[in-house]
Amino acid sequence: MNLKVPYIIIAFLLAFDNVFIKFRLGGLISIDRGLEFLFFFILFKPYLTALKTNSFFRGWNIFLVAFTLLLFLVNLRILALNEIETKYVLIDLFKGFSFIVFSYLFFLIAQKNLKYVNVVLIGHFFICLFALLQHPISPIASEMFEFKRFLFSNVTEGSRVSGTLENEDMYISGGYADRFRLAGPFASTISFSYFAISSFCMAFFMYIKTKKRIYMGLLGVLFVCSILTQTRSLLLGELVIIGGYFFFVPHKKRPMYQSAMFVAGLLLSLFVVVGQDYFLPKNSRLTKLSSEGESDSRPLLWLTGVTAAVTYPFGVSQKEYKAVKQDMYHKFGHTAILHLTSHNGIINVGIYYSLLGYGLLFMLVKFLLEHNRNSNSIMRVFFILCLLGYATHISFHNNIFLSADYPFFMVLMLLGLESQGLLSKPEEESQHLSPIPD
Repeated sequence: MNLKVPYIIIAFLLAFDNVFIKFRLGGLISIDRGLEFLFFFILFKPYLTALKTNSFFRGWNIFLVAFTLLLFLVNLRILALNEIETKYVLIDLFKGFSFIVFSYLFFLIAQKNLKYVNVVLIGHFFICLFALLQHPISPIASEMFEFKRFLFSNVTEGSRVSGTLENEDMYISGGYADRFRLAGPFASTISFSYFAISSFCMAFFMYIKTKKRIYMGLLGVLFVCSILTQTRSLLLGELVIIGGYFFFVPHKKRPMYQSAMFVAGLLLSLFVVVGQDYFLPKNSRLTKLSSEGESDSRPLLWLTGVTAAVTYPFGVSQKEYKAVKQDMYHKFGHTAILHLTSHNGIINVGIYYSLLGYGLLFMLVKFLLEHNRNSNSIMRVFFILCLLGYATHISFHNNIFLSADYPFFMVLMLLGLESQGLLSKPEEESQHLSPIPD
């Protein structure tokens, strides 16, 4: 089969999401997002066909529209309080539409043929390679960092991104490998971690689907990158997926896997406990529950976020959130409360979308699980583990696929397509929704 150039372009656009944000059209929209919209309008007819004929895709679109409209109503309330500018209301509407565009484009190419998913993963491999070559242990780390500096050459001096780049430069030039947190071509390590958890799910899916060892290699690369990010929630999320797969997936060797995992868990725990004093890097975040010897502020940030969502059930403005933070600071005296948001993507649903957002989120998860029941037993367990692993990761950071995390849309589209038996093997070609002639 000959891969079609338009689908390949779409696959690379989706793969490199949030990488080329410097390059913008009219200073408003990144060029990659603009091209995605262009492809969406060119391929609008098969989009309408998918809405009419595919129950999963139709339901998915209904949920995205519902979340977008709910956020619009919340923003109108905040606008009436004169606590938000009109342009941000319009930006959120545009973002909701972009969720639909991104989801549809991946839905289209994945249903056409899984080889296009391979193209996405090839893009992901190059992102990982870029990240590894930028690490202080790399002989060309400085050169790779200069290329990254070019990617963010339009950032404002003194901004948070500018400060992050300065820190990376300092760690690379000083050779502080134990303190360096891998970020690759992204603005921050956390952005890389959101990319990594989704790519990990996609590569694992392709391994289960094809049993080809090349995907195990990509999983290994992603796991090494995850370790070098020193992001504990990312590693925990990936371990949930890996451990759950070998522990729960029906297999004749499952008892052996379960025993091996139990022993490995004990050895890993012992390794971390003993290694802190003897051979693990002293400055590594992976063996510490908190940074710089301070108590972890996340439980208080979670409590503050929940309090804000409950106190203002119709959405929380920045001024209202600040008032809640002040109250919680006076109660607990932890300065992090004043400067940080909830650090929990699930809690942020209530802050962004109001308490009604939790109801919508519950129905969305129910919708996904109902479709997932139609998959075979292995895939059914796998996708549940992906949701659990993702929930683990986002429970320690602010984003969720309903606010800014585009890559996980691809995992959810794979869930829907697999549940309907619409994913052909890479050696085959689907004729569904084929708007581009051979």
